[in-house]
Amino acid sequence: MGFLDNSGDIILDAVLTDVGRKRMADGNFRIVKFALGDDEIDYSLYNPDHPSGSAYYDLEILQSPVMEAATKLPSSIKYGLLSIRRTDLTYLPVLELNEKSGIDSVVKHNRVLLLAANKATYTTLSNDANLGTSKVLEPNTLTPSAKVIIESGINSNERQSTRENRDNLLVSTNLLDLQFDVKFDNRFIGGLVSLQPRQDQSFANNTDGSRKITLTAFKRKTAVSATQFLDNYVGAMADGIEDLVLQYSTANTDSTGTNLSQLPGPRGGMTALTFAPSTEINAEGSASPSYYTLYGRTGVTGTDPALGFASTDAFDYIDTTVYVQGMTTGASIQLPIRIVRQQA
Repeated sequence: MGFLDNSGDIILDAVLTDVGRKRMADGNFRIVKFALGDDEIDYSLYNPDHPSGSAYYDLEILQSPVMEAATKLPSSIKYGLLSIRRTDLTYLPVLELNEKSGIDSVVKHNRVLLLAANKATYTTLSNDANLGTSKVLEPNTLTPSAKVIIESGINSNERQSTRENRDNLLVSTNLLDLQFDVKFDNRFIGGLVSLQPRQDQSFANNTDGSRKITLTAFKRKTAVSATQFLDNYVGAMADGIEDLVLQYSTANTDSTGTNLSQLPGPRGGMTALTFAPSTEINAEGSASPSYYTLYGRTGVTGTDPALGFASTDAFDYIDTTVYVQGMTTGASIQLPIRIVRQQA
């Protein structure tokens, strides 16, 4: 449903699902719950320097066009508004993609995460001077050299990342994410590979700030249909472990843990992921699988701005989005994935 109150006519655009239309025809249609979101609003349009005064600061926002109503929640509300009745919560956790160097976390390239469609493509990309192993996810492996590392915690430097603050703000308030719901389009991604929460796996630091990280045990997770989500999307559960990157002192940057963690505040849990491309798009050879023609681009050289690396070989690619949500907190993050296939 799209809604806009621009201090004039109130515009309400609603689209009923098949179930909703049937219930309306039967005379028993009734709204029992609803969700609110402001994803359509560009708050950078707020202009406190408007020459006509404060009444016009938000004029551009109020005159924003109403988006077309959608029947799928994830396609219309990515970051929903919510009300919290608890009065003991000072901060709410978020999910952050870790892109710190030296801990085998994959780093975005041109604002996307690159996933090689097959082993031959991975060899080419990982040896590229502009990429290397830190900017490419290896397909179909239980021993990934680079991983998608996601942390759950407080994205604020108003609270130091000490163990005491972690216990008070996250653990004792039941805001510790140790399981994550991962949804992906099964036309392009055939499976999820997730960290195993074993005792020999750790994501922590020593008192001097040095790393104490072991992320070597991975397992392929079974996906199930996500019928209430976007079309063609399936979901799988990723396990996590405790994020024990702590601040032990303020003597240097390393001892605060920000050399290892993406979060400036207390950290709760984390997970590490990688993906297996679907069989429809991982074929090697010069002929492009039909999915690249239907949903992506074909025959693009590496020097094309869309790819942006050194190789002059031809590549196919498809863009997709992976959605990750913490099962305890409900915090979510979207991962832009670009699946790249070398034509050879």
